[in-house]
Amino acid sequence: MEKLLKELEQYMDEQVPCVVCNNTEFTKWASQDYLHAMKCDECGMVSVNPHFTEEGLDKFYSGYYKNRAEDSELSNLRKKMYVEDRNWIQNHVNSGKVLDVGCSDGSFLSFFDNNLWDKNGIDLTGDALDIAREKHGVSTYCGKIWETDVGEGYDLVMMRGVIEHFKDPIIVLKKCVEILKPNGLLYITATPAGNSFAFNVYRHKWRMFTPYEHIHFFTVDLLTNVLREMGMSSLARHYQYEETPYANIDNDYKKIRDDIIKINKEKSLDSITSSPPFPGSMITAVWKKFE
Repeated sequence: MEKLLKELEQYMDEQVPCVVCNNTEFTKWASQDYLHAMKCDECGMVSVNPHFTEEGLDKFYSGYYKNRAEDSELSNLRKKMYVEDRNWIQNHVNSGKVLDVGCSDGSFLSFFDNNLWDKNGIDLTGDALDIAREKHGVSTYCGKIWETDVGEGYDLVMMRGVIEHFKDPIIVLKKCVEILKPNGLLYITATPAGNSFAFNVYRHKWRMFTPYEHIHFFTVDLLTNVLREMGMSSLARHYQYEETPYANIDNDYKKIRDDIIKINKEKSLDSITSSPPFPGSMITAVWKKFE
């Protein structure tokens, strides 16, 4: 991985305006290696800017699925979260035609009842899509969502831990809205919250700050502002913590309290380790398309 990260530096792109408001004035928020997260001075959006070109991102993700699949401990924890995420969205829609954007091997979709859902998924990785199709009965599409014909008339389009990976998330959101039927839902979950308390405290040591893959750190309000212009309205939001298998309330609160004291005393993040799981760190939200 270290060798790959060094190779990727040659694929660095130019700095671009804020993806939300098009402003060009930023303040540095966090840094790792040669990548810097910049906070928009106008709207507060945090993005790694500049980032890699599309060619660089393709190179980075060429082995991404294999690395995730081999981490069995994280995979087991992720399955518990699949149940939580499925149950939450099924409070709002419990059947219909669904598309999972960035579906990988179809593991999340596998928790949706085959008798209630027409399951579709799109991803870049062919071997993962083979598993989604053959093991989980998912109708699959290989490619980038904004340039792939995935059909239309969806009751639900989902992005689980995905929107933060796209270089241009706006074109992705536009395509998702376009393929929804009137009153259809767009569901975004397991996404790092750019306005989270833990990100503000820990900056580059925030557990979810992995700038090689996580490019954009939205807030629900910023997503709502963008989606409103596309014909969507906010339906519900949630910030999972206590119900997750990652939370340890006593330990998590003690660590962040002790780290804040240490940071204030030393005026530095050097002596603290990465952040614990903490309330407000991860976005779960759903929007409804206007009739």
